[in-house]
Amino acid sequence: MRRLRSTPMGRDLYIAVLTPPDIPFNPDTQLDVDDQVDLPDSESIPAVLRTAQLRYERNMALREKFLQATRTARNAMASAAAYGSLIHFFDTSEQCQNLEELADLVQTFLDEKKLSATICIRTGERQIYRPARQPSASRRYLLDQLATAGRRMVSVERILGLHIDHVTLLIANCPVEDAEGFGQLKDSLAHFGTLVESRIKQILVKEQIARQHEEVLSIMQLIRTATDESNQQIKRIMLRLGHDIELAAHTFDMNIEEERQLLELAGNAADSLDQLQENDSLIEDHFLSLIGSITSLMHLVSEQAREETGDSVELF
Repeated sequence: MRRLRSTPMGRDLYIAVLTPPDIPFNPDTQLDVDDQVDLPDSESIPAVLRTAQLRYERNMALREKFLQATRTARNAMASAAAYGSLIHFFDTSEQCQNLEELADLVQTFLDEKKLSATICIRTGERQIYRPARQPSASRRYLLDQLATAGRRMVSVERILGLHIDHVTLLIANCPVEDAEGFGQLKDSLAHFGTLVESRIKQILVKEQIARQHEEVLSIMQLIRTATDESNQQIKRIMLRLGHDIELAAHTFDMNIEEERQLLELAGNAADSLDQLQENDSLIEDHFLSLIGSITSLMHLVSEQAREETGDSVELF
């Protein structure tokens, strides 16, 4: 019995012990068998064998239910572990400040799952590969083909490719011999790719907002410099104008109408200069408001990321 059970198919065998009528029946509960039958006289043997066959069919049905329940429990645990690792990746990826850090985290995640992966993150003219060295010509060709194939997931033998807008993954050692495990891997990678793509877009938005913030600050500084120079120039013009008017009033022989026109001209010039100062102030206020809006948007993106991290995920 032990030899039979130790063979590769031993656990799948159904072993029944039949005791002939001329041998005393000695049931042994220690035997690793599925059934023991004590054969009576020859006339009753057919009925006993039919009963043994019914027990065999019942036991095989119970065994299949047990195996199915075991597979279901194993798949559930594997799925829970996969989703747990995705949640951990989601939380950890929130700390990534740039695409290089995110690419390193993606490689670490796939390495921990014993997957031979090549990763490419594309953003315009920028391409980030992991492992950091440039991939071989064949893998580079496959990555480029995946990026233009128009399909999210492609599988050929042990190779599995995944492409979403900015990220492309190439897995070279998929467990195709395990159909259930391979299916779980594809499902997990589909969710994983969506998470990575979401983080890439979030980082790109943050980088774009930061660049706009710096550009607006630079423009604001130029405006302030120009405003300061304009104010200094206005003060010099006003002083010179007042001095010229005072000199004209004391030097030239003018009647009352001419003096009124001169004073009116000086007043108009002062009003124009005041309007110029007011326009400079309005431009400065506008850019200050724009800076405030961009800063609020940066905070909003960060708060949204924290809220997404706090969302619950229902596994079953």
